[in-house]
Amino acid sequence: MIALRPGRAAPFLPVGRHADESDFPDGGLPICPIACPAIGPGRSPLDDRIQRKKLEILSSDASYDEKGTHRRIEGSANIIEAWQGWGKAFPDSKATFVREFASGDTAILEIVWKGTHSGPLQMPNGEVPASNKVLDMPACHINKVEGGKIKSMSHYFDMLTMLTQIGVLKG
Repeated sequence: MIALRPGRAAPFLPVGRHADESDFPDGGLPICPIACPAIGPGRSPLDDRIQRKKLEILSSDASYDEKGTHRRIEGSANIIEAWQGWGKAFPDSKATFVREFASGDTAILEIVWKGTHSGPLQMPNGEVPASNKVLDMPACHINKVEGGKIKSMSHYFDMLTMLTQIGVLKG
């Protein structure tokens, strides 16, 4: 099993649930840091704690490979900034963990992302205005841990599904 912190093994979240404050009473975070509640306007103390914890569990030189957008992001601060962009576009987004697997230094998570596209979404060709349409999209997240921190992550999701569901493309 992967231990992101000594004495705490993955997976942290029960399958079929999304993260909320009750999932980390001792200050821990799920092994999939992107699945934590979005950081956005009206931040709560929980949001600030999650922001600090995300930085703590990511290696400073972590890499994030977002397959759906073809973005490869280097460095924990840049990764969190990218996640905040998703949080602005889908501020109520939640990740439900369908299945979790861990072996050696790798964790694989099958996730379903749900949320409302109620904020602007930055795309390579410009901004997509809020559509207020609901997203319900399966994804896969692969994390590699080194030295007790996440060193690399690959996030697989179907961009065509997302763009169709939020009304950018006709289905």
